[in-house]
Amino acid sequence: MALFDAINAQRNSDYGEIGKLPFTLPAEGLPKNFGDAFFLHDSNKPRAVTTVAVTKRVQGLLDDTQTAKKDLDRIFAAERIEAAIESGTAVMELAKKAVDAVQGLADGLKAMKK
Repeated sequence: MALFDAINAQRNSDYGEIGKLPFTLPAEGLPKNFGDAFFLHDSNKPRAVTTVAVTKRVQGLLDDTQTAKKDLDRIFAAERIEAAIESGTAVMELAKKAVDAVQGLADGLKAMKK
């Protein structure tokens, strides 16, 4: 335990010295919280939950969901259009085959009459 106490003591001492720099060297233009960037802070503390923060988070999620729904609707519409085009192409090919078949029958009837 003494090792950790010694390390923590040195860290606190260093933090204090670094914290003095903006005040002892004002010409350097260091921010007042200059020392805060040098050591990890306790991030295990639970964040305060406010209705404003939660409302903003929920609104952001709703906006993302609506955007995703619009994207999905566009994709489905494009797929339906593509399927309709493919279906229309297939119908046109069948119609062409039917016309060719009728033309073949007509040609056959003309040949039989001769």
